Amino acid sequence: MRYYLLFFNLCFAAVALQAQVCPLHGNMISSVSTECNGGDCGTLIRWTVSDDPAVTGYVIYEYLGGNSCSQEIARIADVSATTYLTNSIAPKGYTMAVIMGKQDQPLTQQHKQPEIISVDFNPCNYTADIRWSPYTGWDADNTEYAVYAAVNGASTYTLLAEHLADVSYRWVNAPTRVSISILVQAVNKSDVSAVSNTRAWTGYFDFPRLPAYISLSMLDYTDGKARLTFAIDPSTELTGFEVQRAAAGASFSSVASFGDKTTVTYTDEPGAAAYLYRIAAKNDCDSVAAVSDTLSNIVVTMLQEGNSWQLRWDNASLPSMRYTLRRERPQPVVLLSGSALTAYTDNIPSMLNESSLIFCYTLEGDTPAAKSRSTACTTYTPVVVMPDAIDPLSTTVNPQTGRARNQFGPVINVDPQTYSYRLTILNRNGAVVADINKTTADNHLNKSWDGRLRNGDPAPGEVFTYRLSVTFDGGYQQTMTGIVTVMYGN
Repeated sequence: MRYYLLFFNLCFAAVALQAQVCPLHGNMISSVSTECNGGDCGTLIRWTVSDDPAVTGYVIYEYLGGNSCSQEIARIADVSATTYLTNSIAPKGYTMAVIMGKQDQPLTQQHKQPEIISVDFNPCNYTADIRWSPYTGWDADNTEYAVYAAVNGASTYTLLAEHLADVSYRWVNAPTRVSISILVQAVNKSDVSAVSNTRAWTGYFDFPRLPAYISLSMLDYTDGKARLTFAIDPSTELTGFEVQRAAAGASFSSVASFGDKTTVTYTDEPGAAAYLYRIAAKNDCDSVAAVSDTLSNIVVTMLQEGNSWQLRWDNASLPSMRYTLRRERPQPVVLLSGSALTAYTDNIPSMLNESSLIFCYTLEGDTPAAKSRSTACTTYTPVVVMPDAIDPLSTTVNPQTGRARNQFGPVINVDPQTYSYRLTILNRNGAVVADINKTTADNHLNKSWDGRLRNGDPAPGEVFTYRLSVTFDGGYQQTMTGIVTVMYGN
């Protein structure tokens, strides 16, 4: 949509005692600037002294705007005067006349104010292109411009840009559904107190209101699923929204679209990949008009190395996160807290006597505006050792296994309540000699082969085969097959 400032050729008629006259076509005003003395501010008008001896004074007029005439605001009898200070800093246009005897006469010098030519508002990218005519009061190379705007009739103008050499400016992220007043100020680079303002351009930017906020506050990542929690300004007049994600270094793309701005959650399934996420609002041109802050899911990998967990994580190159790592089970504890962290080693021998082999960790990454949380659980893989010999008649305890030498069974480095097993002994012909079942409630020392046959006799001194199947807390299973030798007198 394009807005134009129209100029009209209006008449001039003035009488010395007349309070209101039509706008003049010329004047000798050299600059218009804002001046403050303490807390009192006004508009300082400067002009060139007339060298006509018949001139006895000056009259200053203020444009009323639109097609209205100008109104007299001051009558100055001092022919040598060069300035006048008004009591208003509102952007206005001014012109002058001279007093010759009892009659006001227009000055012949052309009025030098720049004028706003057009304001083009683009609803697809919410920009306003402002163009104005050049100021000719001093050399063009010595002129620069500043652009000001006031919203909804505000008395104070806000600086948008300054030190502009061109006679145009693009206002990015211009406000919508508001009344806008714009003025341009020409400034003399050699004397910054010498300025000249345009008359204010006023228009209305009538396009859908952008959201004042889109907040992506939480991202929960567990088992390959990322759950986003967010909020959208309910006053926005946009009706198209997207959940977008991007791999590190890549562009964002949509993974979900929705039109209900009261939607507050979405669950994506990125698998084991780390992505950057954001919520985007789109306008009628299908362009992104506003976005939330960016948040990343945190992918935690856990590698068992002996009796320790090696934890490492990746967050799709979002460097601003501060991390807190907690072990949730067993033995909950905060393990670390800090920035620029990507790994941690958790030593776990003291926890192998716990009633559960499931280890769960929560890693939280905090940004200034949001939180990303990742939960990872896995089961510790215990060490299972099987002796290679048994003496059915010896009750001596083997210090390495904690079992008597007449007990053959698995030696496992975790609490017996965390596993169950089935141990089957076969002779060289494949016949079952013993079949032992241990539950999580059983003492493992009482669930072993004592080296005897089914009839109670000690087994002959020969090689037997065993099959072992262990089920651990969390469902992890481990099977083993091997041989055991029955030996006497050892």
